[in-house]
Amino acid sequence: MAQPDPASDLPNRIVILGASARAAAGSALRAGMKPLCADLFADDDLRRVAEVVQVENYPHDLPRIAADFPDAPWIYVGALENYPRIIGQICEQRPLLGNGPESLARVRDPFQLADCLLRAGLPTLDVRPQNDPPPRDGNWLRKPLRSAGGMGINVWDTSATGDAPRRHYFQRRAIGESYSALFFAFPSGVVSVGITRQLIGCREFHAAPFAYSGSIGPVEVPRVVQQQLQQLAECIAKFGNLRGLFGCDFILDGDTPWITEVNPRYTASVEIYERAWDTPLLAWHVQACRPSSKSCHDSICDRIEAARSEQVGVQGKAVLFAPHRMRISESSQLFERTAMIADVPIPGTTIEPGHPICTLFAAAADSHICFAELEQAASLVLRALTSGGAGG
Repeated sequence: MAQPDPASDLPNRIVILGASARAAAGSALRAGMKPLCADLFADDDLRRVAEVVQVENYPHDLPRIAADFPDAPWIYVGALENYPRIIGQICEQRPLLGNGPESLARVRDPFQLADCLLRAGLPTLDVRPQNDPPPRDGNWLRKPLRSAGGMGINVWDTSATGDAPRRHYFQRRAIGESYSALFFAFPSGVVSVGITRQLIGCREFHAAPFAYSGSIGPVEVPRVVQQQLQQLAECIAKFGNLRGLFGCDFILDGDTPWITEVNPRYTASVEIYERAWDTPLLAWHVQACRPSSKSCHDSICDRIEAARSEQVGVQGKAVLFAPHRMRISESSQLFERTAMIADVPIPGTTIEPGHPICTLFAAAADSHICFAELEQAASLVLRALTSGGAGG
């Protein structure tokens, strides 16, 4: 018997809410759905393909804005998972395709998550509460409880300032390469999508230390690491009763993956897979979140395996941050010249130092070449903006 197409029977429209909706809007379009968006930026390229509202009082205006959209299911993107009350309010208006406040309360709590992994005998980073700080020996990180793109994280040593996030905790520091693993959660189990290398705090893109700067992949890791990640994902999904797409950021130390954070939603790496494999992952997420999802579990698994076997090279994305105050000129044509630039700021926008300018894409034979191409693209964009498209 032929397996059902997991990308069939989709809603005509989908509401996308969060700090930046552009990537998910692109995923919705690939899946044949019309995106209705609200985010912080309402960038120029998003306005061209979707109905979008710019949120001034983020995230507190989102329930009011969402109420004005036509009837359609919704998803949230980063970092709305930090506001389960807001998510709960919107869930009263329209069906959520994803993980609600109850799931968030579990997997986004670093203490509950660490306890879950520890009890399962899986690799677990020690955590300590705000009122019980560890020694300032550089072996710990101070992290905000409401984390977003790595902002607000610093090494806990004698140089750490007193300007800590109002609500924070301490996590033992793992040394190694930064990666992110993507999964689909079903009631019947977890399907691994793949792994991307994470670009964290890259000076080449003028990012702050620990800030998310992009992704490259899909990449391979040793089989023993894949097996551990599958065990970790199954444990986390069961603990949080997760459904659909979710990501696990981790540090790879030798053959040990240390989970640093769980993102129970559409993640920044999804478009890497979609570009590499020409697959509609958001369509499959919609199906995974439906009560009838059991029938498409095997089909999605088979399609991912087929896409992985046909992959050639890697895809990369980099977030370019402003090294100084910049104003995007009305006359700048830079962003019109290539499809390898996204999150395009509206002409006349002023971008403060350390804030994102745009997202850059590259495709290459391997990760090293891909990173070099992203670095070159960043230099070209900044040179063009500084010489004729922006001013400080």
